Amino acid sequence: MFKRVVLDNFKSFCHLDVDFTGSKDIPHDYVAVFGRNGSGKTNLIQAFQFLIDSTKTLEHPYPHEDSFKGTIMLEEGFENCDEETVDLIGKFAKLVGENTRERLFSLNTSRLVGESKMLGAKGNMRMEFTFVLNGADAVYSMEFGENDRIVYENLDCRIGNRKGSIFTISRDENKQISTRYHKSFFVEKEGLPALWDAISNDWGPHTLLSILRRERDSIESMVCNEVYDALDHFDDVRICLRGRKGMTFDLESGIIRSDKRKMLEAYESAISKFFIRTSLDIRNVHYDVYEDGGRIHYQLYFEKRINGEFQDVKSSHESLGTRNLLRLLPYLMELSRGKTVLIDEIDTGIHVELMYLILEEILGSGNGQLIMTTHNTRLLLKLDPKKAYVINQHYNDAKTITPISSIARTQKNNNNEDRYHNGVFGDIPHTSLIDMEEISGTFDEFMGDP
Repeated sequence: MFKRVVLDNFKSFCHLDVDFTGSKDIPHDYVAVFGRNGSGKTNLIQAFQFLIDSTKTLEHPYPHEDSFKGTIMLEEGFENCDEETVDLIGKFAKLVGENTRERLFSLNTSRLVGESKMLGAKGNMRMEFTFVLNGADAVYSMEFGENDRIVYENLDCRIGNRKGSIFTISRDENKQISTRYHKSFFVEKEGLPALWDAISNDWGPHTLLSILRRERDSIESMVCNEVYDALDHFDDVRICLRGRKGMTFDLESGIIRSDKRKMLEAYESAISKFFIRTSLDIRNVHYDVYEDGGRIHYQLYFEKRINGEFQDVKSSHESLGTRNLLRLLPYLMELSRGKTVLIDEIDTGIHVELMYLILEEILGSGNGQLIMTTHNTRLLLKLDPKKAYVINQHYNDAKTITPISSIARTQKNNNNEDRYHNGVFGDIPHTSLIDMEEISGTFDEFMGDP
């Protein structure tokens, strides 16, 4: 579970400090973030995605020419390609050259920061995440400087019976790297030279956590458990962002390897049970599949009542809300298993009552943590005001994300949706009168239409 995030010069946040805890410093099991369009809701979720990505920049280095075809099948987004397509992609990649291949298939901190640092920022980009690790608070910090490379990295957590800095690594103005380790960091002395060699070669373009991930097989037994416990904690985080590959294969249709048939059948069963209980018109959900050359081609169908009779309807012909529920299902399942889940725009196209029934079923169970963004202010009628957060932009352009209970006193008989729209909790959409005739006329004038 996450307890706090601090951001400097990240996306639309010049400085942001968000506390996800309640009474007795206990992290909320869920947080719902509200705000007008463009306020930064998605940027908040992207900060956590940045954290996860920064620990994996060395996980899948780009392939060399002699192994390109075999590796491309494992790269994100190419699993559904047939053999002919893979051949074409492989030939194309060899033509475009090594630099382009590296751009396509590898990550580093410069690329991540280049896509994330606030435009016009003066100063370094900094990130700090407080989370619960082995029952105690842990803090992971990063700072990125010249050339968008990491210049400072630190992990604080409990080691043994005391809390302290597990490691601190930094680069000074002369570009010299300095490291400090907790006295219990190295279990075996042989770990120090092995780790230093990796740091000398890769730290800067890559974080220490990313380096430790790559070196796990050879170095894990030489360092304290807490380091890899932190990595495992981040690996248990699930993030749902539009435009990003989901946590599983496309549930609607595609091509997968034959050895994934059991997983496809498991999802078929889960999807069917879920939608039968959320829609009176759906009797069953099933996959139409056929196998060819060691690969399974699949298409999801809903058995749906239409004009009094049940018909098979392709998932692609279903409504936006139904398809969004399908997209959310794997994340909700992970939440029920105790994972930390972050979802941007959780309720797109979904009826507010259905959304609340789903949230009511999975929230408050004591399993996992859900951090979500939403525009659906109807949820404010039922959500705990201590866990309903609002983004506010202040006169100096600084932004805050705080629970509505801390902005205005809230009682049980208060209508928090009305209070939100009346501006009690701060920033709401403001527009001048929209004259569509004037706007259309401006367009026509440029086009030369009378």
